[in-house]
Amino acid sequence: MIKHFIFIMIFSIFFNYCKEKADLSKESFLLVLSKKGDVVLLRNNQEIAVQASSFVMKGDTIQTGEASGLDLEFPNGALLRIKERTSISINSILSQEDTQVEIALNRGKIFSKIKNKLKDKESFRIKTPTMIAGVRGTEFSVSEEEIPKIMVLEGEVSAEKESSPIVPVSAGKKAEGEMLEISDLSPEEKKELESDSMSLVPSTGEFKENAQRLLTDFKESQKTFIEDQKTKNQDDLKGQKERNQNELESQKESNRENLNTQKEKNNEELGNQSGKDKSNLSEEKESGKKESSDIKAKGKDAISGVKKEAESEKEKINNTKNSMDAIKNPNLLDSVKPKK
Repeated sequence: MIKHFIFIMIFSIFFNYCKEKADLSKESFLLVLSKKGDVVLLRNNQEIAVQASSFVMKGDTIQTGEASGLDLEFPNGALLRIKERTSISINSILSQEDTQVEIALNRGKIFSKIKNKLKDKESFRIKTPTMIAGVRGTEFSVSEEEIPKIMVLEGEVSAEKESSPIVPVSAGKKAEGEMLEISDLSPEEKKELESDSMSLVPSTGEFKENAQRLLTDFKESQKTFIEDQKTKNQDDLKGQKERNQNELESQKESNRENLNTQKEKNNEELGNQSGKDKSNLSEEKESGKKESSDIKAKGKDAISGVKKEAESEKEKINNTKNSMDAIKNPNLLDSVKPKK
């Protein structure tokens, strides 16, 4: 069941990538334009190789090292540069199914370039631990370092903090610090933004064609993977059913043997108990007879004793009566005197 569930999850993840005709503008992932230095791409806690023309998906995390960076292109043509010592997470990607972009900037600095103005229901947000930058069409950078900062080259960015009013940051301005204080860009800051804008360019037709081929190969590999996984899951499921059936039959047989053994044991114990009960009953009967006989004998002895005592008392009463009569009639004294 667990393997079957995993297969369903994998199928749902790649379902949108397995259409017959691929169109980069309709896909829910970012295209890697260029890579420099040490870049780590994490997908489902697994490190994925990243290079030009590969793809970054919703839910991925990207980490760059010293003197490293990554340039990305969104399906709607928006561009994103991840600068050195930076960590971001792709929370959502603007596509046919999703009307917003949200990038979580965990640390470091990014530069974004959005030439095509977003539609009314679309949004593009950079979210950091301390603030949120929202745009509709502009060129700007966001940094989450010692001092959080938003710098705008063109257009306007709405900067906001939790429980605080939205602060508009217009072209040539920056908002920085805990209070998002507005001030002018320094010449060095403006030069940095202009350099990023000039060097961050969209993909060419040839590059997109190459990416298109990679995408097609990617989808075909996913189709093959899904089919192989489906076959494997079916085989595993069939094997598991057979093992379960064998275990069930084995358990049934074991239960039958245990039941028969218990029945024999119960019958043996019942027979032994019946014999003991009969023996105890016979002994109790014999003991009862003896006790009854003893009681009867004792009763007879007691009755005999009582009779003897009664006769003795009767004799005493007669003697007493005779003595009384003699006293009343002196002539009778000689008759009652004892003979010498």
